[in-house]
Amino acid sequence: MRVILGWSRKVGEIVQYQTESGTPQIRYGDDAAMEIHEAVKELLGIVEKLHKRYPKKKFTLDGRLVGDLGEILVEQDYELKLFDGLEKHHDAITPDGRKVQIKTTMKNSLTFPCDHTPDFYLGIKVFSDGSYKEIFNGSGEIAGRGIQKRKPSKTNLHSISLSRLCKLSKDVPNDQRIQRKESIFRKKIKED
Repeated sequence: MRVILGWSRKVGEIVQYQTESGTPQIRYGDDAAMEIHEAVKELLGIVEKLHKRYPKKKFTLDGRLVGDLGEILVEQDYELKLFDGLEKHHDAITPDGRKVQIKTTMKNSLTFPCDHTPDFYLGIKVFSDGSYKEIFNGSGEIAGRGIQKRKPSKTNLHSISLSRLCKLSKDVPNDQRIQRKESIFRKKIKED
């Protein structure tokens, strides 16, 4: 049995198949085969290492992994501190007390809640090399314009395209954005 799962320019065709013994395997390109249980074990090992390094986040593989990675990236680069646990409606707080909801994607849209409007909304897109791009940074009210007139969904989340959020982000004055941390490099230049 051979099922094509997807395609990547870097690794070629990703295929799931069963061996003669019936064991599911994943093949990356034409060369290496990996059994499903080996892949899960490897992924869980990576999750464990991430959790040890960043104990505020769980990095679970059931849908939270990308969001947790995004929150860590944002905390490292922006003037905010992640809450230690889960907080209703917000993920972090700025030094001046503004609460921030952080959303992360690796696709072409981000989610926005339809049951509340976060104080501030910071959305990013993470790329396969680990870099990311800021998509929206500002008031939740401005970001919420992207879902105006939509009826609430069963999940209480609406999808907004990255292009729409980028356009809305242009309406945010610079003094109403979550500021990026000043890098050590920039500090060094200013001191010299």
